[in-house]
Amino acid sequence: MTELLYYEESYAIMGACFQVYKNKGCGSLRGSQNCFEIELVYLVCFVG
Repeated sequence: MTELLYYEESYAIMGACFQVYKNKGCGSLRGSQNCFEIELVYLVCFVG
């Protein structure tokens, strides 16, 4: 398997995806997109 070019960033994005899935479940796509956007903004502004 090849190495990821941006390992930490990829890991953070996957974590955001799992966090949205954990909170929203498999529901409407639009609601999940909004939550994912909020989660990414949180990661950029407050974590990294």
